[in-house]
Order: sequence, then C-alpha cells, then structure tokens
Amino acid sequence: MKGIKSILALITLALAVAAFVKGSVTMLAPMLLSLGLFMAVLGIEERGEMRRKKGGVIFLVSALIILTSVYIF
Repeated sequence: MKGIKSILALITLALAVAAFVKGSVTMLAPMLLSLGLFMAVLGIEERGEMRRKKGGVIFLVSALIILTSVYIF
C-alpha cells in the first residue's frame, strides 16, 4: 500500500509541475484523477488503522475529486 501511495503521489506531483511549467490546463483532469486515487488509497489505509471517521471523510473527498476529474474529461 505504501508503494502505491508513493507512486500516485509522484504522478500527481509530476502532472502538477508539468501543468504549471506549460501554463496549460489540459493536464488538470489527469492530475485530479491521480490525486483522487491517491486520496482513496489514503482513506483505505486510514480505515485499516482503526481511524474510521477520518478514513471515511478522506474516502468521500477522494470520490468527489474523482467525479470532478471524470466530469472535466
């Protein structure tokens, strides 16, 4: 789980930096999708550590981010 979280964080960071350098918003949807997946993994990890309330909130936020990125596509 830690490896997946690290990979998704690096993908999100790379897409954000690329969008900033290019000055383009075309990278916004993939960046939001990778951010949402990162948050989903984080929420699943938090629920596994018996922090159910915090994990649930993080998971709901990730669902909202993923829906937003799908709407932008």
